[in-house]
Amino acid sequence: MKKISSIILFLVFAATTAPIIAQDTEEQLAIQHYQEGEFDKALPMFEKLFWKNSESNYLYDYYFNTMMKLREYDEAEKSLKKLTRKHPENPGYYVDLGYVYEQAGDKKKSEEAYTEAINELTVDMGKISRVANAFIRRQKTEYAIQAYLKARQLMRDKNLLAVQLATLYQQQGDLEKMMEEHLNMLRESPGYLESMQNNLQDLVVDDQNYEELRVILLKKVQSEPNSRQLTELLSWLFVQKKDFRAALVQLKALDRRMKEQGERLLPLAEIAMSNGAYDVAEDIYTYIASLGEEGYYYQAAKRGFLRIRYDRITKLNNYSREDLTGLVAAYEDFLQDYHARDAIWAEAVMNNAKIKAVYLDEPEEAINYIDPVIEGLSLDRFTKAEAKIAKADYMVMANDIWEAALLYKQVQQDFKDHPLGSMAKFKDARLSFYRGEFEWAKAQLDVLKGSTSELISNDALQLSMTITDNLGLDTTDVPLKLFAEADFNFFQNKFATAEAKFDTILLKFPGHSLTDEIHYRRGNIRSRQRKFQEAVEYYAKVYTLFGDDILADDALFKAATIYQNSLNNNEKAKELYEKLILKHPDSIYAVEARKRYRLLRGDIMN
Repeated sequence: MKKISSIILFLVFAATTAPIIAQDTEEQLAIQHYQEGEFDKALPMFEKLFWKNSESNYLYDYYFNTMMKLREYDEAEKSLKKLTRKHPENPGYYVDLGYVYEQAGDKKKSEEAYTEAINELTVDMGKISRVANAFIRRQKTEYAIQAYLKARQLMRDKNLLAVQLATLYQQQGDLEKMMEEHLNMLRESPGYLESMQNNLQDLVVDDQNYEELRVILLKKVQSEPNSRQLTELLSWLFVQKKDFRAALVQLKALDRRMKEQGERLLPLAEIAMSNGAYDVAEDIYTYIASLGEEGYYYQAAKRGFLRIRYDRITKLNNYSREDLTGLVAAYEDFLQDYHARDAIWAEAVMNNAKIKAVYLDEPEEAINYIDPVIEGLSLDRFTKAEAKIAKADYMVMANDIWEAALLYKQVQQDFKDHPLGSMAKFKDARLSFYRGEFEWAKAQLDVLKGSTSELISNDALQLSMTITDNLGLDTTDVPLKLFAEADFNFFQNKFATAEAKFDTILLKFPGHSLTDEIHYRRGNIRSRQRKFQEAVEYYAKVYTLFGDDILADDALFKAATIYQNSLNNNEKAKELYEKLILKHPDSIYAVEARKRYRLLRGDIMN
């Protein structure tokens, strides 16, 4: 009995599933015919499948597209008329009927069908969306716009579907109407500003679009001078073009109207500084400081002035001794008035220590000066570790290498899987290199080649290869020992001593494989001495005579930076950035070089 029941169940199951399996097989075959361009074979199959399930959008698309491929306009017309009667809730079929007429060359019937699709709209967002999407699918942007505008009339909402309309107007190239729709949305929802900026981001890359939007927004700001969102939007647009001065004019005017004491200007100062527009940042901080010492952002402005002066020295290498001593005095004044022992205080102390040690050649004073940061109870462990590494560096400069090594090792132990630990490990390995412990240094450096920090990994690879390529050549390690000593002297700011040892290597070992390293180090020395023309000449020897060696991209990048920032030769800088991008696409400098190249070329940067 049980066996008979099982057989009956199996037969019932087979009978109910067989049609489904058959339909799936037929559908797959029809799709195969379609993909292979056998539309005459696919059409009767899709016709049969679709009319069995006329709710399927998936089958409808295949059926409709197959008829269009075969130019079966009569059959398509007949089918679509049937569908409009069967599914009156979907006026999108009128759109496709109009498309069929258009393909058949009957413009009058086509326009009538399109108009009918819009006339059939009711207060039903589902219908409205289906019709608009149908027009968009057939690339009938103007009719899609009409559908959305009709929806506004029906819903009695003048801001309805603003984002969708803005997109369609943008496709038409009508930027004025596009902006009007975006601004409609912005007036309704002030929080839409960020989304609006994201929508415009790619558009403003084109210079013509940028200029048109600039004119539109200037007119809007003039007609609505009290609109904070409009002013912010115009300022944002200027920033996209790197026109920080124009952005400052707009935001300063808004700041005065809103009596915000410089609050919205501070982010612009940060952006300007990160792009090297220090003059604009300086004007911002001057404006905020002019509001008085009691102003909420007065201290922020003071910090900003210090950062500008610090960056001009450390990033642009543009300073005199008076600039150095003046900055140290300014930091001392700031720290005397700033009583909190927080991250702001720690940054000021560490920056001042670096100026003393690296630029004024006073490492002993910097060593003790930085101790309060290391001992600061309220500071996080990362800041303290950075201070320890800096102190160790200054100890190396002061020739206290054993204490320095202990500090490096402490940070390595405390931050084993962190970039700070990797940085300390690299500096400890470099210290071993300075001491002539080449095998040990190389073993540590090889571990760091896989560091998550690209910069540390690159530095470790370079130093490791310097050891590998030059250790044991000609059965002597004298040249490498001399080079390590000279590199140590360079780190200690003993430039003349380093130069003398480089001369010894070149004189006693002509044509040695360290020659490119020596040219590169001499370029670094001349750069530190602000002898910029001599520096780029040394770097040029590296990237021309040793163009395939590991230092070529470093030399190109440093030379290009000097041409851009110190020699005011943007054409030469652009040429070298381009050379780096083309010849060394995998360089750690490639991304930054591409950014600077595009900026010098005049591209709008996102």
